[in-house]
Amino acid sequence: MWNNNSAPFPEQPDQSGRTLRVVVSAIQFDWLARQCEFMGMPKEQLVMDAMEEWISRNREAVIAADLSGTVQTALDEFINRHRDEFLPAE
Repeated sequence: MWNNNSAPFPEQPDQSGRTLRVVVSAIQFDWLARQCEFMGMPKEQLVMDAMEEWISRNREAVIAADLSGTVQTALDEFINRHRDEFLPAE
């Protein structure tokens, strides 16, 4: 589950019983919320897409013990790289 203060999203509980909580910036959270609402997809999916892309571009990197920091870096790069493909951040 993802949000900007590490609380679970009530609208989509994790049915698998496995939950990772990461903290993203307020700007990243707002961007995720806007894109996902428009596309009708869960925030978790878009974050996973960003992580998959980041990992494929940074195969030599070691994912930090601070998973939130790695996710924030991946999201920043994803947002910048794909800024023309998504709704603008407000």
